[in-house]
Amino acid sequence: MYAGYVFVCNKESLKTCMRQKLFACSRETIKTVEELGLGSVVFLLNKESNTLVGPFTAAGYLDRTGLEPGAWTEVTDMHSMSENIRVKWEDLHELKNAQTRFPFLKEIKACKLSQFQTQDLLDALNQAPLLSTKQGSAPKDK
Repeated sequence: MYAGYVFVCNKESLKTCMRQKLFACSRETIKTVEELGLGSVVFLLNKESNTLVGPFTAAGYLDRTGLEPGAWTEVTDMHSMSENIRVKWEDLHELKNAQTRFPFLKEIKACKLSQFQTQDLLDALNQAPLLSTKQGSAPKDK
């Protein structure tokens, strides 16, 4: 099974992540994100649209001297975005009504998921449609 993490975003921060292939973390999740290993599975939860996007793979850090608070919180602060977690992907899927289908996403306090939650999300995304490139996503990463 895989280690999994969910980062909360909104429409604009999702576009930023896709364009830059980088994630940032909120002040509340810094300790958890420091534990995130290369190859970990990462998902983005757009709370505005109740859509889960993924899977991404953690591919590295830009700066291992420490993670800085960033944009992936309920209220997005674009000025303090940290570009620390580099991600890659092949095929991204989008799961609509994610918080309805997976109630643990409604009250997510820490971004780290259990192995069972990670597998449940991977299975659901595998059945979900591919992410539309009209939403501002970057092309497939190879």
